[in-house]
Amino acid sequence: MDERGRSGEVTHLLFADDTLIFCDVSRDQVLHLLATLVCFQDINGLKINLEKTVMYTVGDVPKPDFFADIFGCRWCKDPPKYLGYPLGAKLNSNSLWTPSIDKYRKRLEG
Repeated sequence: MDERGRSGEVTHLLFADDTLIFCDVSRDQVLHLLATLVCFQDINGLKINLEKTVMYTVGDVPKPDFFADIFGCRWCKDPPKYLGYPLGAKLNSNSLWTPSIDKYRKRLEG
C-alpha cells in the first residue's frame, strides 16, 4: 500500500506454469509485487524460481537493472515472448508465423 492506503495495481496473464505480471515502474510497486509473491509462496507452499524469472520493461525506464536487483531476478532488454511469440508483434506478419509453419510442416513430413 502507498502512503494513502491504496494498494498497487497488479495485472497478470497465466498459462500453465508461465505467468506474466504487469505493474508500474516504481520502487514501491516492485516491492509491493515482491511482497504479494512472498505471501503467495507462504500461503500455498509453492516456490517462485527467481533464477528463471525475467523482468522486461516497456518504454523508457531509467535503471531497469535496479528494479531487477530489488526483485532478485535478471533484466532482459530483448522484446518479451509469451508462448513462443513476441509480445506486441503484428499478428498478420508473415515473418511471425513462418517459423511455426515450417516447424509443423517438417513434423507432418516425418
